[in-house]
Amino acid sequence: MYHAVHLTISTANSTYPLASEIVNTPSIDSVRVFLSVAAHGSITHASRALGYTPSAISQRLSGLEQDLGVVLFERLGNRLRISGDGEALIPAASEMLRAAESFTLAATQTDNTLQSIVVGGFPSGLALLVDAAFRTDGEQPSVQLVNSEDVRGTKDLRSGLLDVMLLQDYGVEIDRHDDLAYLELLVEPLMLISGRPDPTFASAGSAAWAIPTVEHVCGVGIRSLCTQAGFDPNTVADIDDFNLIIDIVRNRDIYSILPCSALPADRNGLHVQRLDGRRRITAAFRATERENPAITTFLEKARATLDHDGNTN
Repeated sequence: MYHAVHLTISTANSTYPLASEIVNTPSIDSVRVFLSVAAHGSITHASRALGYTPSAISQRLSGLEQDLGVVLFERLGNRLRISGDGEALIPAASEMLRAAESFTLAATQTDNTLQSIVVGGFPSGLALLVDAAFRTDGEQPSVQLVNSEDVRGTKDLRSGLLDVMLLQDYGVEIDRHDDLAYLELLVEPLMLISGRPDPTFASAGSAAWAIPTVEHVCGVGIRSLCTQAGFDPNTVADIDDFNLIIDIVRNRDIYSILPCSALPADRNGLHVQRLDGRRRITAAFRATERENPAITTFLEKARATLDHDGNTN
């Protein structure tokens, strides 16, 4: 949308009178991109930090420069160097971003009722948060749980379709982005399971395996652990359901690796060996929502529900 504005941009080198012009008001996302590129000194690094493609970053920058009538960065081959005008605009851009975050927070606090929130994640992680999501003691936001995997979920988080996204890793640190905030909820041990007594990695190299598919973080993580142990698993079942994996392994000479919290109370026909590996569950949310009372209340209850030994309280 185009607006008539009365604005003068003054920098160390130039003054741009815009009082009589029609200019496109910069979007918050474009300002965030500008600040990230200025901080990282590279479109590639900024794209990784924000989770955008490099071409999207370039388009945002070009559009912002066109909207403002200011050259923000000098192009030096494949490198960027912030211009004097761009340097001068960093304080105002930072203030604009802070004001947007304050506006968003104020909108969530117009009354004393906690807003409803949508929490996305993988099934085994969401299962651990059922008690936190539907507790009735004390003030609690209304919570909707949605099955959403990492890549799509992160996009939905940025677009506002999700308020909180659960991420998991199996020893490899997740990529972190400047526009998102992160809170570790749980670190739990991984367990080698089999229907065969006394399972060990030494006996698992030539055995049959039931493992989640490579389309999911857990499947990639488990295969990586096997590779580190010196073998490629002989996979006879690619299954993304932990409960079904347990049914396949029970009473059979088949192996798998599961997080401690996924193990059933009934371990009849299962033999379990604790491994050195860990699964970490982390909650991601928009950085502008750090003070959102609904999100902070939910995450506090989630952390209270989970301990860091892989068990629920």
